[in-house]
Amino acid sequence: MTDYDQLLLAGVDRADARRRVQPKVNAMIDRWKKKRPELIARPVEKRIDPRELAAEILVSHKIIMERLAKR
Repeated sequence: MTDYDQLLLAGVDRADARRRVQPKVNAMIDRWKKKRPELIARPVEKRIDPRELAAEILVSHKIIMERLAKR
């Protein structure tokens, strides 16, 4: 991962240690985003209200259960 812990053990100030490891952390995040584009945050206006999502899931679940009961 990073040398953050080793820097702290060597007596480096926390803020300086964070500054030193930040480029490596940013590079890791960039690699994750390329592998999993769905991890990139959506703009606020495109986010789904959790209550709406829960309602959609409940409706879908009900439809599935009704179809299974007809079998």
